[in-house]
Amino acid sequence: MRKILDGFFWGTGFAVAVVLVLATYFIVGHIKIEQTYKYSMRELVKEDMDTFVDSLSLELVNSQVVDNEILLTTKMINLGLTPNAFGLSLRFSLFNTDGEFIGQCEAKIPSVSSKEESIHMLTSCKTKLYPADTFHKATVDVLRQ
Repeated sequence: MRKILDGFFWGTGFAVAVVLVLATYFIVGHIKIEQTYKYSMRELVKEDMDTFVDSLSLELVNSQVVDNEILLTTKMINLGLTPNAFGLSLRFSLFNTDGEFIGQCEAKIPSVSSKEESIHMLTSCKTKLYPADTFHKATVDVLRQ
């Protein structure tokens, strides 16, 4: 009977040790694995997003001043996806004839279900500090929110 109790205690001690080792692994190791996975997913999304933005072939087609507004027309390739589902928007930086920055505005890229090869978008910008008639040129960037 004594040998059975000794075996039982040895087995219980071994089982407790194994449970502690596995619990430590799952608590600490699993967190590390999850962090590594999230980091790799962020990098993958960043690389894919850069490729997606390049594929849009975004182009500022026309800009003109009407009344006190600056109207900007952009053209992008229709990829059949909705860029705003990725949280993308456009930021226009506005400059005067001296090349000085006079303002900026943002616009969400619209969800367009179209079979056309390209999508055109009209954006209206207002400058708060400078009169719109000093506007000369604009640049456009894609933002991820």
